[in-house]
Amino acid sequence: MIKGRHTIALAAVALLLFAGHVSAAESALVEGTSTPLVRYHDGRLSARIQGVPLDEVLRALSTETGVRFEGTALDQRDVSKRFDDVPLAEALRRLIGRQNFTLVYGEDGRPSRVELLGVPGPAVAPGSHPPPVASFIVVLTRQPPVVISDRLAAALGVGHGPLALSKVLQGLRLDDPAIRRDAGATSLRALQTTPELLSSFVALDDRTVATLARSWGGAHAKDALSLLATRASHPGVRGLATKGLARLDQAPHG
Repeated sequence: MIKGRHTIALAAVALLLFAGHVSAAESALVEGTSTPLVRYHDGRLSARIQGVPLDEVLRALSTETGVRFEGTALDQRDVSKRFDDVPLAEALRRLIGRQNFTLVYGEDGRPSRVELLGVPGPAVAPGSHPPPVASFIVVLTRQPPVVISDRLAAALGVGHGPLALSKVLQGLRLDDPAIRRDAGATSLRALQTTPELLSSFVALDDRTVATLARSWGGAHAKDALSLLATRASHPGVRGLATKGLARLDQAPHG
């Protein structure tokens, strides 16, 4: 009887595969293997993952979404997650776990890569709110494209704007001071005119702000924070940037 049911199940899977509704990963999951299953559509991710190493999950995500993962996953663990139609940034937070990351968008406004930062975030108890840095990054990646100057667009290798804010932040790494000022001014304007983004930023601490500055600005991290400290009209932004600068001076790598 069990064998008969198994044959029927295989036949059903074969029919669905023929109809184009089930991926190879899904059929493997039906067979009881631990092949990671993720599905990406219209900016949202669904997952059926049970006991799969995080590295394998990231490879499956890259294959499904086209997003490239850069950096090293700090939390080597088996992932077990099940959810449907979750925005990509939030889905990544659930799958990657405590490690901080930045979701970067391409010039077409689509997600292009994930930068895995070398700093783990604090543990989150079940039912509690995500850590501030996770909230800030999620809010950041949700922002609509912003208007940019032709000079900044050319420096970033795009024809024109608007451009995703996460892409604009890449201008903070460039060697041309004028381009860095353009990128910084554009980012600051978006920060101060978007209440949700502003509130999530000022909830950060100085260590996290310094880490983000190094991630986005590289060797020019101090320039990025100096712009916020001197040109921001919001006192919370100015104060946090000033403390972040002090943190960079105290410990260039931590």
